[in-house]
Amino acid sequence: MEQVEDGAPGPGDAADLAERVQRADERERTADERDRLAERREELADERERIADEREAAADRREQLHDAREQALDRRSRQMRVGTEEHVHASLEAMERAREALDRSRARLDRSETTLRDSGRRAERDQADIDREVADSRRHHAPGF
Repeated sequence: MEQVEDGAPGPGDAADLAERVQRADERERTADERDRLAERREELADERERIADEREAAADRREQLHDAREQALDRRSRQMRVGTEEHVHASLEAMERAREALDRSRARLDRSETTLRDSGRRAERDQADIDREVADSRRHHAPGF
């Protein structure tokens, strides 16, 4: 530490202190930005999870509705004393409709999975861009630049 004759700190000490304070402020700003980005990623993940839960609940409701329809068909069939052949035919038709609904659900699930993967890749690219910008900013504010 440079000192003048009366024991007070010299002008070089003040400049060093100011530089250290500036670097500490920059590190704090960088950390704050990372925290904001992490919070945003967490918000996006929560939103994706909420949407997935909603889709799953809708699929469950459709399945329950289908089961209720099948049970009603069975009851009505028994009440009408429909012959075995008609009952089998109605059941086969119901199974075909269920199979078609399942195929549509699988297709929706595949599309949702693709969308989620694309979103994840976009988030990773965005994070890489941010990390590059932070590194560039640090280099730009580094001493001697």
